[in-house]
Amino acid sequence: MSYRSPLAAHYQPAATQVINHVEVPWEFTSLEEEYRALREKAGLLDYSYLGRMEVSGEKALEFLQSVCPRDLEYLMPERSLSCLLLSGEARPVDVITVYNREDGFLVETSPAGREEVYRLLRSACPEGAAVQDLSDQYGVLGLEGPYAWQILSRVVDFEVSVLPYQGFLPASWEGEQLLVSRTGFTAEYGYKIYTAPEVVVKLWSLLKEEALPVGYHALEVAMLEVRQPMIHRELGDDGTVIRCGYNWLVDLNKEIFSGREALLAQKEAGPDYLTVGFSTEKGLALAAGCPVAAAGTEIGQVVTFLYSPGLDRILGLARLQYEWVASGLELQVQDVYGQWHPARTLSAPYITPRSWNVTIV
Repeated sequence: MSYRSPLAAHYQPAATQVINHVEVPWEFTSLEEEYRALREKAGLLDYSYLGRMEVSGEKALEFLQSVCPRDLEYLMPERSLSCLLLSGEARPVDVITVYNREDGFLVETSPAGREEVYRLLRSACPEGAAVQDLSDQYGVLGLEGPYAWQILSRVVDFEVSVLPYQGFLPASWEGEQLLVSRTGFTAEYGYKIYTAPEVVVKLWSLLKEEALPVGYHALEVAMLEVRQPMIHRELGDDGTVIRCGYNWLVDLNKEIFSGREALLAQKEAGPDYLTVGFSTEKGLALAAGCPVAAAGTEIGQVVTFLYSPGLDRILGLARLQYEWVASGLELQVQDVYGQWHPARTLSAPYITPRSWNVTIV
């Protein structure tokens, strides 16, 4: 299920990166400039790389209920819900967002998880339900930042303040149909605009005059700062729902969903390792798997890390023996050259998004 964004021919990123066979724009200008746009004003993102699948038919809800580990029964129309999608062995496949539309459900995936989610849904789909890939029918733009709502208000025909978190509404722009959701990733005001590929191109040209184009590098930094899951960075070979701290994306009180029995067994066995945030000095040569120690005793390893312009430090996640998972611990991390450096554990969120103190007017 290869995919190329309808916008790919209309911009020239300074750098790209391949995420599980999907090439995404990594930077347009610089990490620092794009990060400031996300955290201080508004950034424009090409979210067309997200997977987009329709689940329809008289048994669509029953089918999604059987695979999703959160309850969709009372998900109202024009509302969405995020959850994990698990394999039968309870291994996290992806974080998906399910949108309840009048004519069926829209399932949105990460760029890295789109192919596996599509295969899983297609293989499990019963008679009376259908799964269709909509990637070629829609492009998706993102606006993220404390003042993203101001820019969005200039292109939609409804009052932006009425759109609740995780809600979505139809809209029109110059006679073209849009679907606008408030389902961002950065803990700032975040919106997605679904529309036809040719309309996405026109909107990109318009919106980039007011919002700086932002690549996935700054996006992933902003996501990490508020502990938004990035399974392609965090899972590794040993990751589980419990070890990664994804418990909030599942509901074990729900009686039926894919992977439930295996997940219950994991919970009963209790934690051995858990994931915690840490920071250390910038410029270090780290890699996933670098050891983490306490008072000279190895207690875990680095899972992922990025430089955070907001902290001016390396920000990362480490998988540690569960007895050591606490905020404010002074630890040591080893770089790729074998040198040890001080590190400190943190509790999320690791920064305070400006949007938390900005009111939509």
